[in-house]
Amino acid sequence: MKRIKSILLLLFLGIIINSCSKEKIPERPMSQNDIWACYNNSEWNKLKIREKLIGSWKWIYTECFWFPENAKNTENENVQIDFLSDSTLNVIINGKLMSSTKWTVITEDTKFYGMKLDSHVTQLLYGRIFICDELVEFNDSYIDGCDNYFKKIQ
Repeated sequence: MKRIKSILLLLFLGIIINSCSKEKIPERPMSQNDIWACYNNSEWNKLKIREKLIGSWKWIYTECFWFPENAKNTENENVQIDFLSDSTLNVIINGKLMSSTKWTVITEDTKFYGMKLDSHVTQLLYGRIFICDELVEFNDSYIDGCDNYFKKIQ
């Protein structure tokens, strides 16, 4: 009987320790191949990218080239980016306006599009812009940076 109690206690402690040590890590919302294929199903130009970005976007995932196992973070889980039609970009964290700047869609790497900001407000918007439905990826891993994914909320 004592042996059974010991085994049950160890199992119980193992479950508690295991459940406490696991941080909820978001998963990549779409594979790189799938978002690439989806993006390429449409004809894009600066104006179409701009029009699609106008609205509110919530951060959902980050993955970095150099440290993929460490970069699937949750530190940006309360970040929202608002792209306004007057070219204002607002960074909102936990429902509070943290910074604001002007934004422009630019040509990046001759055939892709990126973002130019008048002032540095966040590193989450670096790289090529790939849009698929209500998902946008700011793809910077092609130059050893991070890929940041946002889902449209408005």
